Amino acid sequence: RTLALLAALVALILVGCGGGDQLSKDEYIKELNAAGKALSTSFGSLGQGIGNTKDTAALGAKFDDAAKVLRDASKKIADINPPDDAKDANKKLADGLNAMADSFEEIGKETKGSSTDPTKLLPKINALTTTEGIKQVTAAINDLKAKGYNVSN
Repeated sequence: RTLALLAALVALILVGCGGGDQLSKDEYIKELNAAGKALSTSFGSLGQGIGNTKDTAALGAKFDDAAKVLRDASKKIADINPPDDAKDANKKLADGLNAMADSFEEIGKETKGSSTDPTKLLPKINALTTTEGIKQVTAAINDLKAKGYNVSN
């Protein structure tokens, strides 16, 4: 359930293209929504894998993979040229995703060489929904919505 929330939040903001000409508001919304669907699929399968994993090393690998997805998304968003009124929110999104990747990597590192029961990591996994990264992502999404960017959930 925690990962589903993370996936839904992240899915709102992954942008599939970078750089180039400044996008119009409609183009920006279209990119957010289209790319969000792809990320939602990626994180959905990741969430299922994490939920079914009893092997700590395999769990760590899944968090490392998620961190890579988040880091790639951060770079793509940082490279996009959004409308002027979305520039600050776009930067918040990129920074928030990067911070989320850091949090996912921390969990991945904790599992390295560990024979710990994966359920002992649950408090840290659940805490992912309250990290600074997720707060930045949420704030950016709220900023966009307040400016009339109709991003889908």
